[in-house]
Amino acid sequence: MSTSTLGSSLGTGGMSTKLIAAELATAAGVTAVVMHAAHVYDIFGVIETQPGHEDGPLCTTFLKREDPIKE
Repeated sequence: MSTSTLGSSLGTGGMSTKLIAAELATAAGVTAVVMHAAHVYDIFGVIETQPGHEDGPLCTTFLKREDPIKE
């Protein structure tokens, strides 16, 4: 996985960086969530509901791997 081409003249990161972070987190056995920064308090709703629950806040949930990478 390479991050050398990510970013632009406007900044670094964006969706590509979020997806890489989610991939790294799930590979380590951690569930990751991507959501709109303007709705930061919605994270409490994400924590309170099960991943993918239709009554929870709008977000994209990446479920943890059941067999995380150890090294």
